[in-house]
Amino acid sequence: MRERRWNILVDLLQGRPHSIGAEIGVFEGDTSTYLMRSMPGLRLLYCIDPFEHYPAQTEILNLNKDKFYQVNYEKVINKFLSRMEPYLERYILLRMYSKTAARVVQDGSLDFVFIDGNHSYEFAKEDIELWLPKIKSGGLLTGHDYNVRGYKKSFGVTQAVEERFGTDFNFKRFMWWHEVK
Repeated sequence: MRERRWNILVDLLQGRPHSIGAEIGVFEGDTSTYLMRSMPGLRLLYCIDPFEHYPAQTEILNLNKDKFYQVNYEKVINKFLSRMEPYLERYILLRMYSKTAARVVQDGSLDFVFIDGNHSYEFAKEDIELWLPKIKSGGLLTGHDYNVRGYKKSFGVTQAVEERFGTDFNFKRFMWWHEVK
């Protein structure tokens, strides 16, 4: 069986504090619902997504522009809300860009952040810088789509992670993580 990002994330968080976290880029809620279901100690998850198109995504993801703009984000958010309904008391949806949401969340208040938003270099770099101060000492900054082959600049995530952390991070199956000291 292929190991998915949410399996790796849950494995990383087991045995370390994980009561308050944030997910940047939730789309339909695959990772969010898995975290809620698998981690009863997760008391609060900030779910951050503007649920709208980023113009840079079509180029970075090498997508057909017509197909990309056919995504109905109202259907996407409704699917997310439906999936997360059993967990209403344990999550806060911030329907906004990551940069705006970072102003809402207090520095040093999170046990982990999972970044899976806009994968362009500029946005990946910005998300790392914005969310790193939000994490408590001993917490994890994690993300998806590291070292993905076949896409332009590996989405930009690889470059942003390596520039910020050098060799002070780990990765497995497109997931990367850095322990905050």
